Amino acid sequence: GTVDAHSRGRDQGSEFVVTLPSAARAADAAAGAGESPRAVSPTGILVIEDNVDACDAMAELLRMHGHDVSVALDGLDGMERFNALLPRVVLCDIGLPGIDGLQLVKNIRQRGQSMPILLLTAVDTVTSRVRGLDLGADDYLVKPFDIDELEARIRVQLRRCGGLSSPQITYGELSFDMT
Repeated sequence: GTVDAHSRGRDQGSEFVVTLPSAARAADAAAGAGESPRAVSPTGILVIEDNVDACDAMAELLRMHGHDVSVALDGLDGMERFNALLPRVVLCDIGLPGIDGLQLVKNIRQRGQSMPILLLTAVDTVTSRVRGLDLGADDYLVKPFDIDELEARIRVQLRRCGGLSSPQITYGELSFDMT
């Protein structure tokens, strides 16, 4: 990407234009470098939830927080989308048709993938939480939950795996807020 700075002179303010490469150009560059073609989603979240209304609402709220979101409404579609996108974060319900969320987590981890997986479910038992975490989930959030708490948990997981923990990028005295 590039950063252009312009000013009309002293005490006239400044304008900064930050141009970031598109995901399509990044995918083309990856393909040109011999990497396998796949979607490039720097803040990509895959939401796997069989309740259409809950899935749509969660996806829209996450988009409002600046995330690139893909959705799947069952476990089989969730696994297909996961393989196609390799998202940065997976938000997964447990009680899914096709493949349940716990099996989906197990499948992802058996493939050697280490991105954060957060289980989102109405099942609030210690046994269920321990089982989900033991199968490879990184966090477990009981429905109903507050979107701000979900957003905070996503930030924590991204921070732990070296992703962006803040929408603000700072370089010296220059700061860019991506919200």
